[in-house]
Amino acid sequence: KGAVFRERAAAIRSMLTDPACSEEDIVLMKNGLVGEGWLEPDFLPSGWMMMHTKRKIKGKSFSKYTIYLTPQFENLQVIETVLQHLKKSGCSETELMTFKEQCSFKWKKGNFLPEGWMYSIVKHYKGKVFKVYLSPEGKYFAGLIPILRHF
Repeated sequence: KGAVFRERAAAIRSMLTDPACSEEDIVLMKNGLVGEGWLEPDFLPSGWMMMHTKRKIKGKSFSKYTIYLTPQFENLQVIETVLQHLKKSGCSETELMTFKEQCSFKWKKGNFLPEGWMYSIVKHYKGKVFKVYLSPEGKYFAGLIPILRHF
């Protein structure tokens, strides 16, 4: 009814609450997400999608990141928020571990970390490579110093 949306997911969210929109129209819009680069990998629960994208940093360099789309068509970019949504939606510990190991971070366990902690090797947009960490509760730490400050 005259509304303009910058992204298909926002339009679908609006359609979900509009009684004038048919289920058929919503499915048609959802099917268009794949053509825009959204993926439905096996490691995500049913109804979830993801997209790899990049943004410009300081006008010249690009930073790669992943956006996750919930079954309610909410965009999530922060890994902590994604993990919280997965837990709230009833994912088992096995499903959560599969997600962590197969998401864009490719989290790994390390014998140098306490039980439940994981790490990932990340490449900074300037080319520097460093380790980031994930606590058992799903909190993201960009290095050891932030972990020490946390405790």
